[in-house]
Amino acid sequence: MKLKKKNFTREKWFAYTVATCSAVLLFVVLSNIGIILDGARGILKVLSPVIEGIVIAYMMHPVCELFYNKIYYRISSRKIARSASVATGALVVLFVLVVLIVALIPQIIESIATFISNMSSYAMEVTKLMGSTASFAEERGIDISSVVASGNEFVENLIISIPRRFNGFVTASYNFGVSIANLLIAFILAIYFLLAEEHLLQGIDKLARALMSPKRYQASAQFWSRCNTILIRYITYDIVDGFIVGFCNFVFMLVFSMPYSVLISVIVGVTNLAPTFGPIVGGVIGAFILALANPLDAVIFVLFTVIIQVIDGYILKPRLFGTSLGVPPVWILVTIIVGGNIFGVLGILLAIPFAAIMTYVYREFLEKRIDEEGKKQIAREKEETEETEAADA
Repeated sequence: MKLKKKNFTREKWFAYTVATCSAVLLFVVLSNIGIILDGARGILKVLSPVIEGIVIAYMMHPVCELFYNKIYYRISSRKIARSASVATGALVVLFVLVVLIVALIPQIIESIATFISNMSSYAMEVTKLMGSTASFAEERGIDISSVVASGNEFVENLIISIPRRFNGFVTASYNFGVSIANLLIAFILAIYFLLAEEHLLQGIDKLARALMSPKRYQASAQFWSRCNTILIRYITYDIVDGFIVGFCNFVFMLVFSMPYSVLISVIVGVTNLAPTFGPIVGGVIGAFILALANPLDAVIFVLFTVIIQVIDGYILKPRLFGTSLGVPPVWILVTIIVGGNIFGVLGILLAIPFAAIMTYVYREFLEKRIDEEGKKQIAREKEETEETEAADA
């Protein structure tokens, strides 16, 4: 007599066991989330130059491909053509960075010098404003003397504490120098990654073919191709969008003869790359810098920032990105917060493409799998009902 093999995965106790183990595992992870995140940050700190090098290489890749396809494609040696395109792309990036540094450093030094030299006058203006406010309130029977006294004390303590914070400024400068050195190492690694791109991709392709069945390999290749398309499209258009916003800001400031036009426009363009919070941060920083020179310019700048962000959000971005990536806003906000806390600025910049990829994975794989499992469950229930009815008959 042939025994029928029983599928334990369809038993209720199996589902309960999996659910219990999953709950215990989730509890352990959540109970030690701080340790896990600290460990992840430590690993990322060690690997940060390599990760940054991969990101820089990924962002430089379209530029190098442009030079290869338009200029160096006629060279018979593919290796020489690839090397020439990478070298040209690296020189273009370095040229842009040098131009920006040469244009920014004088304005940064000037803004810092202006802030320090006018510190006492800023304090006097604030104290005068508080005194006028107190007189205005006193005429109407409102006593805010304690608030004014606290404000004056805060301003005085702030003025006194600035020289004492020089050590903090030195530490910040040191950390900034370390970051620049890490970026330089990452840039060199990016060049090596681009030069070895074909060998790396061939090695990954051979490994994937060896480890996967043909069907799974095709599905994996399709998945990574889709992810690559999402990332390339988002990064490219996001950079173009930031450049357009920064250039418009620069023209606006030139027309109104505002100071620090290059510095503020670069800040606005760069912060515009970060979703949701980036434009707000850029507007606040720009308004603060302008307020040191002329408060009226700061007000006009804030009004222009609101207008340009409305145009950017409702006209420019839809035209650049085309149809929506189909990501729910709440999911974007969650990925920005989590990515920013774990990966810093890089996590914020890549929050939207990551959310788009996760949405794609859910819709193309998990949702279809859930629908298929639901249909199978309905079919099983229908089959069991028919068997029960046949047994009763």
